[in-house]
Amino acid sequence: MNILRSATASVAAGLLLLAGCASGSEAPSGPAAAAASPSPAGNGMAQASAWEILVRAKQALTAAKSFHVFGTLQGDGGTDTFDLKRAGADFLGTLTMGGARMEVLAVGDQRFFRVNQKMAALVPGAQNLGVPASALNRMWLRPAPDDQSFAKLAGDFGVEALLDSTSKAVKGDATVSDGRPAIVLKDPETGDALYVSTVGEPLPLKIDSDGGSLIFREFGAEFPEIAMPDAGNVFQVPSQKTKKS
Repeated sequence: MNILRSATASVAAGLLLLAGCASGSEAPSGPAAAAASPSPAGNGMAQASAWEILVRAKQALTAAKSFHVFGTLQGDGGTDTFDLKRAGADFLGTLTMGGARMEVLAVGDQRFFRVNQKMAALVPGAQNLGVPASALNRMWLRPAPDDQSFAKLAGDFGVEALLDSTSKAVKGDATVSDGRPAIVLKDPETGDALYVSTVGEPLPLKIDSDGGSLIFREFGAEFPEIAMPDAGNVFQVPSQKTKKS
């Protein structure tokens, strides 16, 4: 369930690969929680097994169509932050690591990435992407169609990654999370704790991890910021095939 560490590692690796492909070419406070509708009866999660709770939580999150999850993690260089807004298969994710920031945008079958100067400075070869340093904060990078460097990132921002269905999770005590009755699932190896609502839909409410937490909110909300960027703010990363020809 440690999505913070997994996504952070994938972003760093993906950006490194993207820089390598382009090398030599010429070219947290979050929003206030929405008020939950009162539910007169439980949803059965308090009596369910740990495995069933995990399965039902993933199903509920998928059925919600959209959601917002955000959180922090204490990294080697300070506080890392994670923010994800997801609507169906589309999403906008932001990771910051000690002031270095990367954004990942997925709309339809299109993928875009944006980094600030501090993130680019951490990655060898990033200067070879061909984007002026002054434009990094606003330009979205679009990998070439044949570039699979960032293929894993879509999975890291998905429901499966957010709710790792490990059979090692054990059922904990009933509690309250974000004002809603919940049941806790704990991973005995990592100490991660997943809080799932025991009223209404069995939605995930929070993940506590070593050094950080993720909060789930805005289920079913609309996110107009998840949209195709303006063409003038998109830089097409050259294809490796183009580079070799």
